[in-house]
Amino acid sequence: MTRQLHDFLDALQDTREIVIRRGAAEPGLDEAWREARDEAGEAFAHWATAGGRDAYAVYLAAADRADAAAAALATAR
Repeated sequence: MTRQLHDFLDALQDTREIVIRRGAAEPGLDEAWREARDEAGEAFAHWATAGGRDAYAVYLAAADRADAAAAALATAR
């Protein structure tokens, strides 16, 4: 399952879009970073309690999004 997920994600093209769960009217980079950071924290907590390769893959993907949002925020400032 994990290999299939990696293969699927590797095949996707980067659209350079940021997805915000909270539904902010005009999300900025600050909000995108906060959202990604929170999602990574939730994914880590799930992996830490449930364990497993799939939960770890989800956490790594969320952490990558948080890192990308932080880098975009740092570049913009």
